[in-house]
Amino acid sequence: MSSGGCCFGTATDCNNNVIYNLKDCVKTTYHHLRYLNANSKGIDLPESYLILCRAGVNVITAAHLDQNICKFHRDFLGVYWKRSKRSCTHPFHGNSKSKPDRGITPVMSRELWLRLQLSVPIGEAVCRTCVSKHKADLSLCEQIVEEIRDRVQQMSNPPLHPTDDLQSCLYVNADPDNVPISESNQTDHADGECIKTVVILDTSYLTLYF
Repeated sequence: MSSGGCCFGTATDCNNNVIYNLKDCVKTTYHHLRYLNANSKGIDLPESYLILCRAGVNVITAAHLDQNICKFHRDFLGVYWKRSKRSCTHPFHGNSKSKPDRGITPVMSRELWLRLQLSVPIGEAVCRTCVSKHKADLSLCEQIVEEIRDRVQQMSNPPLHPTDDLQSCLYVNADPDNVPISESNQTDHADGECIKTVVILDTSYLTLYF
């Protein structure tokens, strides 16, 4: 439990009676991701990592772990999250008739951001055809697995300075024009300012404050 308001919504959609600090959100995500058939490559993703990724945070700093979240948004973005739709959500799908049979994995979600600057939440539905196309055109192989593994380890032992980047930037094989690190965003975080961003998750608008 924590004091202060939720940083993941507005006063009208938050349950501010129950507030948690993100670094205290430590529920196991294994069964949740297994249910969604979103293999995490044997990495035990922290609940806080899952929440931040689904909220569209792609460069995680120690300061993010000091954010507060209410029970409603913890459930909405965490282990009680639900898919926005039953059809395939991969951008390669187009008019394909293939039906989804698995979920977007943490690795696929990260690759979609690095390659296409698209935030597709971990667990969203994806079909076998799109998985094959993704592997052929967007895969960064074990590089991203190691990046996620390193980030998860760093989140367990965050740096002392709250604005230090927790991300292990392993972009050797990535298109340098597609590396989604914004200097303006980093400056805003370093100054401790509040940035208001609106993203679409589960067909609902969610306001984030970072």
